Amino acid sequence: MLLLSSHKVETVNKGLLSVLIVILFVIAYHFIQLRDLLNKGEGFGLFIIGLYLPISTLIASGVWIATEKKRMLYRLLYASLFAFVSGFFDSSMA
Repeated sequence: MLLLSSHKVETVNKGLLSVLIVILFVIAYHFIQLRDLLNKGEGFGLFIIGLYLPISTLIASGVWIATEKKRMLYRLLYASLFAFVSGFFDSSMA
């Protein structure tokens, strides 16, 4: 949805601002869902793991919007770089 609406946005900065707003909304919504577990100190890992997919997808969307003048293959590679690097470091830490 965010990528479809980015074509309606006039500048890249406004598109990136909308990505940042959605990221903040996702974090707040996830925090509200896990509030009881976080108060007990048991849910911090669940909080971080639950944010991996939405945050990496939104960062990829922001990179896709920011690289609008690049070729399509480069945009795809740049957009998937964050998920690759963070997934690689996550699997090496386990």
